This record gives sequence, C-alpha cells and structure tokens, in this order.
Amino acid sequence: MFPEHFTISISSIITDGVDVFVATYGSTFRAFSDVVLFFLLQIEQILRGAPWWLVVLVVGFLGFILARRILFSVGLMSATLLLGVLGLWDQAMQTLSLMISALVFAAALGIPFGVILARFKRLRLVFLPILDAMQTLPSFVYLVPALMLFGLGKVPALIATIIYAVPPVARLTDLGLRHADAEAVEAANA
Repeated sequence: MFPEHFTISISSIITDGVDVFVATYGSTFRAFSDVVLFFLLQIEQILRGAPWWLVVLVVGFLGFILARRILFSVGLMSATLLLGVLGLWDQAMQTLSLMISALVFAAALGIPFGVILARFKRLRLVFLPILDAMQTLPSFVYLVPALMLFGLGKVPALIATIIYAVPPVARLTDLGLRHADAEAVEAANA
C-alpha cells in the first residue's frame, strides 16, 4: 500500500475547475444545446410523423441507390418492417433521427476540416495523429465530458456521436483530395 502522506488529491481541484468552467460558459453551452436540440427534434418529428410504409419505401430506395442490388434493398425493407412488428418503431425513429443529425453535423465539420488538412501539409502532420487517436477511443469516452457540459439528454449523445464521426470524414476528405487524379483536377479547373 502506498503511504497516504505522500498522496495528493486532485479531485477537488478538477471539480472546482469544471464548476468554474460551467458557470462561466454555461449560457454558451445552453444556447448551443438549444440549437442542436431544435435541429434534432425537427428531424425526429418528421420521421415519427411520416407513415410507416413511406419510411420503409425510402429505406428500400436508398438501399437500392447505394448498393444497386434488389436483394439488399428488400433485406433493408424487411429489417425496417421487423422494427415495427417488434414494437420498436418509436425507438428506431429516435435513433435514426440521432444518426441523421450526427451525419449532417459530422459532414459539416469534417469535410471543411479535411479540405484544410489536404491543403496544408504541416497541419496534416499535426492533426493526423490526433485524428488517429480519436478514432481508436470508444465513443463512451466522449460522452463523459459531453454529459458534464450539456447535462443529461439527447444532446450529449449527439455531441459524442458527432465527435466520434468527424475523424473518418476529415481523413477520407483529405485522402480523396490528395489522391485525386491530376487529369480530373485539371479538367475541373478548366
């Protein structure tokens, strides 16, 4: 056992620091939370208000557009129908609205960040290891600070999902821009 008179307790220092931070910037986080929650609730309201058969058809159509295979599309439609049959429709629409919102925000943040990384090599050298580390951490790691800053609810879950989703978007945008065919870039500039 380590001697107690050599230990230093930093928990009160960290707690006090977080309390001061939240007291100072709490209104900013609340305003940001209100905007994000409004966006999320609008998507959730649309999905929950849409007829079930329309949601199933849209899922099937999107599956066909993305995979170009009828069997894949039918499988997606069947899985979506199964959610309704099992009584999980409301929860599925809440989850889908959370994922759509996270996708929109992650793309809005990750694509411009990826463009910046592709353009500036020094920034890329600094941020790629950070993005690598962010991708290896589980999403639960981002949830704890989000809960401290935004409280309980849908917003911390959305924020944690966005933070988890931004690194792959930024990395793939950077990679795509740096490895674009030179002839295609020249044709686009002409």
